[in-house]
Amino acid sequence: MKRPFWIVGLLLLCAGLIWFGTLTYRAVFASDVVSSTQVEENKRVNSAEIDTIRVQATSTDVQVTAYDGEQIDVELKGNAAKNGNVELWTEQKGSVLKVEVRMKRKLFFSFSSSLDLVIKVPEKEFDEIRVQTVSGDQELSGLQTKELGTESVSGDVTVQNSTGKTSVKTVSGEQTLEKIQGDSLTAASTSGTIQVRESDYTTLSLKSVSGDLVLEDVSGETTAKTTSGNLDVELIKMVPVSAHSVSGDIQVITPQEAVYEVKGKTVSGSIRTNSKDFQVVDSSKGHYSGNTGKEGPVIDVETVSGNIEIGD
Repeated sequence: MKRPFWIVGLLLLCAGLIWFGTLTYRAVFASDVVSSTQVEENKRVNSAEIDTIRVQATSTDVQVTAYDGEQIDVELKGNAAKNGNVELWTEQKGSVLKVEVRMKRKLFFSFSSSLDLVIKVPEKEFDEIRVQTVSGDQELSGLQTKELGTESVSGDVTVQNSTGKTSVKTVSGEQTLEKIQGDSLTAASTSGTIQVRESDYTTLSLKSVSGDLVLEDVSGETTAKTTSGNLDVELIKMVPVSAHSVSGDIQVITPQEAVYEVKGKTVSGSIRTNSKDFQVVDSSKGHYSGNTGKEGPVIDVETVSGNIEIGD
C-alpha cells in the first residue's frame, strides 16, 4: 500500500529537524563557544584635559567612583563567553573621554556573562559624567559634576554622595539616590521604585507609572507624579510640594510646627491632616483646603481613588 504523500513529507521534515538539532548541539554545546574566559583589562587616562566622561555598556555592571588620585583608571573584569571577544574601548576627543564595553562578535545565542566596569576619577569637578546601560546595574559615588546623568532599562541605579544637576532614567530598574545635592534632580521610571534620601536640591521632579516614589529628609521645591504607585514625601524644611497620583496613596510628612497651606482634590479617596494648628477652610465636593494659621508654602495634592495624609 502506498503511503500518502503528506506522511512521507512529515517523516522527511522530522528527519531534517533531528539532523539540524544534532549539528547545532555539536556546534554549540560541544565547542568552546559556551565556555567562559576570564576578562581583565586596564587603561589609564590623564585627567588634566578631561572634563566630560561618557560611559556605555549593555549588560555590564558599571561603577564610577571618585578617589584621591590624578589619573582616570578604567578596569574591566569578570567572565565572558570565550568566543565573544569582549573589548574595553576608550577614546579621547578633546576634553571628552568615551568608555565602552564592546562585543566584537555577536553570538547566535545568549551567553550569561558577568562583567564589571570600574572607573575611578579624581576628586575634581567635571562638566558632565553620563552612564548608559541596558541591563547592567550602575553605582555612582562621590562625584562632583555640573551635570550627572544615568540611563538604564532594567538595571538598578544607585547615586550617593555626589553633586550636580542630576538626571536618572530607568524602565524597570530601581533607583536609590542618597546624600546628593545640586540645582535640580530629575528622576523618571516606568515600574521601578524611586527612593531619594537626605538630599538637597533647589528643585526635584519625580515621575513613575506603577513604581512607588519615596522621598525621605529632602529639601527643595518638589513635584512628584505617579499613576498607580504610592507617593511618600518627608521634608526636612518646608518647601512647595506638588504630589499627584491616580490610584496611589499620598503621604506628606512636614517638619514640626511647620507653616504651610494645603490645596487638595480627590474623587473617592479621603484627605486627612494631623497638624494640631491646621485649620480646614473647605472640604466639600472632593475639594480640600486649609492652612496652619499663616501663609506659607503650598502643598498641592491630588488623587482619584487614593487616600491623602498630611502633617507632622
